[in-house]
Amino acid sequence: MFSENPYSFPAWRKRGYSREDVDQAKKETLHTFIEHLKRTDRRRVVFSAEGLSQLEYSEVKAAVDLIQEYCNDIKVVAYVRDPTSFAISLFQQRLKGGQDGPLKI
Repeated sequence: MFSENPYSFPAWRKRGYSREDVDQAKKETLHTFIEHLKRTDRRRVVFSAEGLSQLEYSEVKAAVDLIQEYCNDIKVVAYVRDPTSFAISLFQQRLKGGQDGPLKI
């Protein structure tokens, strides 16, 4: 949703999404995310995704800027996974997604 290059996301390639499909999916996901941020019947919004760790600084900044439009107080909680477990999972996900090349950890 915040990636500047969403077209390289393995799940899109695996599903055979065109650039137009990816643009539409990103638009719909962003709309849903903003609708959740706008809700006034909630005190907290939890946003969790492993892919956040793969974002570049500018992409994280874009996410924070958007969230700040709707939320006064942002707290970041990071869960650091056991490195061995993470590496195994990353390798398996890359295989499922048809990726090759070096792991970006």
